[in-house]
Amino acid sequence: AKSQAEEEDLPDWLLRVTEYGDPEEIKESKDAVGPNLIYQYYSEGKVFYFRNGEQYREETLPSMPAFGMSK
Repeated sequence: AKSQAEEEDLPDWLLRVTEYGDPEEIKESKDAVGPNLIYQYYSEGKVFYFRNGEQYREETLPSMPAFGMSK
């Protein structure tokens, strides 16, 4: 049997992880539409909001390069 790979678009949350790495914090919230995931990248100054794997909002914050950088 010959298996054939199918190409699929990656969900938005996975695209952000491939772009920025693992988020420094993940929060979950619920609203009238349903559950949301919030990926926070403090060192990059970025916050991404996802619903059902799709990004619906992005915020830019002042970056905090010292966050989580203990030596």
